[in-house]
Amino acid sequence: RGAKKKVAILLAAKMDELDQAEAGFKKEFDFLSPGLNVDFKTYNACGNRTLLRSQVEEIVAVGYDLIVAMGSVCSQIAHEVTTKHKKLIPIVFVGVRNPAGLGLVDSNEKPGGHATGSCNSFDYGLQIDALCVLQPNLKRVLIVYDPTVFGGYSEESCKKMKVMLKKRSVSVKAIEVFETNEVMAKVEPFVADADVLLTMRDATVQPAFQVLKKLCDDSKTILYTADITEAAKGAG
Repeated sequence: RGAKKKVAILLAAKMDELDQAEAGFKKEFDFLSPGLNVDFKTYNACGNRTLLRSQVEEIVAVGYDLIVAMGSVCSQIAHEVTTKHKKLIPIVFVGVRNPAGLGLVDSNEKPGGHATGSCNSFDYGLQIDALCVLQPNLKRVLIVYDPTVFGGYSEESCKKMKVMLKKRSVSVKAIEVFETNEVMAKVEPFVADADVLLTMRDATVQPAFQVLKKLCDDSKTILYTADITEAAKGAG
């Protein structure tokens, strides 16, 4: 069996989607590497980027054999810290929109370097189309998002959604949040003025789902999300 290998799993926040990805990775790892002596440790930054960076510093100092980074933010910070310390621990990233654009790999076709993994993309145009069908009298939308996730793809998606909604004579206000604990203070003053509060697949905003749900319930605003796990908890 050989010496025990240490694998760090890095999560930016508490989210059902990330928990499922972690469980899926471990299951597939065990299937593909039966009998391998592995010690997994999960680090969860709970939406705090300062804590996330500190956790990666610890992972590098301990000398893990592999880092599994869930999402763009974790992947970027893991890559930055390992490169800075010249400790090129292999990184497997999961759910990253554009690895080459984030500087994680040399190119998406030929990664090179010490990082590799899977890509992810979403079509928010379909989300807007569905929203307008469900709410034909829609007039005001509030978008809550972190513009830095997915290497700026969330910012790009927000701009596209604004254009699509304005073509339908829907006014849009976008609120940027960079830490999960900012959500309540930034959203509360505006939620009552919106017909719909819209969120994307976002590791900063999604952990504040219950906060957003309460704000929307109190103000009779519809909460509309791209994440099916949130829909099961009461969102649209």
